[in-house]
Amino acid sequence: MRYKKVLYPLLTLLILEGILLQNPSVEKFCQKEEIAVKFEGNILEFFNNPLLIFTIFLYIFLFFLGLANIFIFVVKKLKKEPLLPQKPFAMEVKDEENWRTLILVLLNILILNLVVIFFLHPYLKKGLFLFIIYNFILEVIILTSLLTSLPKYRLGIKKQEFYPKELIMIYSATLVALIPVVILSYHIGNKLNLESKFHPIVTVIFLIKNKTLLSLLIFQILFLGPVVEELFFRGFLFSWLRKRFSFGLSTLVVSFIFAVLHKRVDNFLPIIILSVVLCFIYERTQNILNSIFIHSLHNFLGVLLILSLKPYSFI
Repeated sequence: MRYKKVLYPLLTLLILEGILLQNPSVEKFCQKEEIAVKFEGNILEFFNNPLLIFTIFLYIFLFFLGLANIFIFVVKKLKKEPLLPQKPFAMEVKDEENWRTLILVLLNILILNLVVIFFLHPYLKKGLFLFIIYNFILEVIILTSLLTSLPKYRLGIKKQEFYPKELIMIYSATLVALIPVVILSYHIGNKLNLESKFHPIVTVIFLIKNKTLLSLLIFQILFLGPVVEELFFRGFLFSWLRKRFSFGLSTLVVSFIFAVLHKRVDNFLPIIILSVVLCFIYERTQNILNSIFIHSLHNFLGVLLILSLKPYSFI
């Protein structure tokens, strides 16, 4: 049994390496494209963009909602009332299921990346179509592997334990808390002379002209991506760690890996904070739907902002 304890973390590292290789084409494709956002003309012209107006008011609403919810959470804390209904963490996944998940995910990622490296890579830099399709197929295969290896009852997928109202309250408070973290990250980046660039996906959204491709990419960002990431990071990796270590240590490890794999040095701290919140929600509810909801909501707000700025982007 000792060799399994050694091989398990080694295989996990291989899987994470495979995920790191998931989208090299996006980064390389966007390296040559310098995207900027430029605002010209009278400020009254912005009122002709209803999506931008809606986005601004939505962010303002969430900001004040977050302030109110922080006050509510402080009061609840003083009264020793839980933010979410709490369940004792007791997810027992058999070692065989862990190994099956590792092997399936590892093989799928490695095979797909080999296909990309040897066959598709020369073409991915020439257009957006192939790399979007590649990412879509990769996420579908990883999702299938995880769902077939992690039974629903292990993930706690239950309608009656889904708390959208409480989750929106928690997320709005998190958004407010992220403001000083983002400012701190910006100043740290300046001190370290780190160049701030748009995320490659932002660049891709600005570049895409085809509405079908744009819709497919948005579907990946809002649904496929959050589902795959939450199943892997919270449903699988966090659960495995949590059975063996404390909540704090498990959350720290998962959040660090989660932030590293997003490959955004300038957003490293905000991503860690978001991951901590997702781990907390999964720890309390043991329902992966709750963390997927928060993750999708976060991505939705980001995509909404990007789409509202798309008319003002230029190369």
